[in-house]
Amino acid sequence: MKAQYCKLILLILFISGILYGSEVNVIELSWNDVADFARYDNLSLKMTEYDYKTADAEVKKAWGSFLPSLDYQWLWSDDEMTQAQMFVPVDNMFIHSLNLSYPLFTGGARYANLRMQQHLKRSLAAELKGAESDVVLQSLQAYYGVILAGSLVGVYQEAMELAERNLRQVESLKEAGTATELSVMQARTRYFETIPQLASARNQQKLAENQLKMLLNIALEDSILITETMTEQEFMGQYAKTDLDEYKLLARENRVELEQIKSQSKAIGQQKLLASSQFMPQVVLTASRSFYAYNDNWWISADEFAVYNSVGLVVQMPLFSGGCRWYDFKQADYAQKKMALAVDLTTDQIELEAQQAYYNYADARDNLKSQEEALTTSEESLRLANLYYEEGMVTQTEVLNAQMSYTQNKVALTSGIYNYNTSQLSLLKAIGDLASIWNK
Repeated sequence: MKAQYCKLILLILFISGILYGSEVNVIELSWNDVADFARYDNLSLKMTEYDYKTADAEVKKAWGSFLPSLDYQWLWSDDEMTQAQMFVPVDNMFIHSLNLSYPLFTGGARYANLRMQQHLKRSLAAELKGAESDVVLQSLQAYYGVILAGSLVGVYQEAMELAERNLRQVESLKEAGTATELSVMQARTRYFETIPQLASARNQQKLAENQLKMLLNIALEDSILITETMTEQEFMGQYAKTDLDEYKLLARENRVELEQIKSQSKAIGQQKLLASSQFMPQVVLTASRSFYAYNDNWWISADEFAVYNSVGLVVQMPLFSGGCRWYDFKQADYAQKKMALAVDLTTDQIELEAQQAYYNYADARDNLKSQEEALTTSEESLRLANLYYEEGMVTQTEVLNAQMSYTQNKVALTSGIYNYNTSQLSLLKAIGDLASIWNK
């Protein structure tokens, strides 16, 4: 009896472990949630944050080069030459000392390095801001991609149901002697064509969900719940009636990529000063306090050490290094000229991207109304085709064409709404103000 109770308890624990281990989190998402998840949880964005923190540490390290350096040294020696010079030779020499070194003048190298690291930090700050916009845009596109995939599943599900109803209708008419075998075969072919379309749409939905989870750093075994349907969103706000020239101007003023490349150009300019500093003398102030002791034994007391202080000034002037310093300077000069071209190229690319995003938005906006009208017309055509077929006024081919036209137009409208929503986000990103949607 006791053994049976133990088995029952173990069985309960085993089932509880299975139920607990298979627990799945359900995460409800709206587009606002997606923007927040992307900004705070995306892994690639976190990696960029560490790059920025590294740059901040480099700036602090550059400030540290203006401070003196202090080190402690301990030395034991059994030097026969030193012993030979002593009146009473001893076996062991002990030295420990504090040494201070402070560079008074380095030809501007420390200042150039500091300024270069500061510019690189600003560049990485701009890169982090741009990466945030990129990740949010990708995540929102993936979010609407999930909604699009779910909507297409519904469209193809409806198409399959329409094809199945039509097939049953044609089979009934054939049994009544008012439809031909060819009509039945056409209807059956149409029905079986919709099955792989629906299966493909469901697979695309799963892929879209996994892509969104990856961008938002959500575990793949968790489930996401999106209640929003594929409806038109208005993200443009104050920019809705802006013309192309103003969009290009906004892009030049707001895009962080331009700030990033300009900061990099300034950093390269400091490399030129850093290369020039190699031609200048180095002046270093040194000071030390040393303690010497000589003894045949290993154990010595503190009063056996003699103290010596020293202060010195070291001036080092580079005279010749085989031309390396000159070519370092030339390389920095070429890099600076290259970065000036990169600034111009980046400006042109930013304007072109804004122009492309504007035309994509205009196309999506203008096409949406036509797609709505086309869907309304095809829906009415399908209704009339079914009605006329029952009365024998049209053939099965016309009914199938109406079904296909209706499905195609519904897919086109669903995709058109997706394009309209995402084209607005792309345009806001192109003019450097995507943050306006989560700062409202």
